[in-house]
Amino acid sequence: MRMRALALFLLILGALGAPGELRGEQLLQEMPEGFRLHSEQRRGNILTIEMVPQVEMAQNWTEMLTTQVFFGGLKVSTEEFYDHFAALWALSCAGSEVALIESGIQNGYSFALGKLSCPTSPASGKPEHTWLKAIEGNDNFYAVQKSWRRIPRDEEIARWRSYLQDVQLCDPSIPERPCP
Repeated sequence: MRMRALALFLLILGALGAPGELRGEQLLQEMPEGFRLHSEQRRGNILTIEMVPQVEMAQNWTEMLTTQVFFGGLKVSTEEFYDHFAALWALSCAGSEVALIESGIQNGYSFALGKLSCPTSPASGKPEHTWLKAIEGNDNFYAVQKSWRRIPRDEEIARWRSYLQDVQLCDPSIPERPCP
């Protein structure tokens, strides 16, 4: 587990261009057990990293974890980001349900956590459920999404909600925002 966490941590740091020494804002996120890296793509100022279960083909995934880094940040709050994402979600899927679950400050950084559901996704023809955590950093903006193309069980929701709550930012150069 520690190697998977280190691999994803270094992947994100490498994508952020951190040279050799760890300093500045850092996204703390573990590679979930049983998942593998599917893709890493940078378009302009957006880095997207997708992970899927090791036993699944990426094109036919039933679960996916996506991390996006918006370099330079965004000119919206985490709640505004969630609201915009939720509005686009609702437009793309009839009968959608969205709910902002919590928002606040974690380790000195603003965050919002919400859930979205679609009874039948136009893209896949299957139900789709997503939990989204947005974090506003000093340097960048981050969005981490856990998605299912099925109805998740209660214990899965609890596990992934806890996972998303553990994803956070830190900055060793700011005493009030320490890294573990």
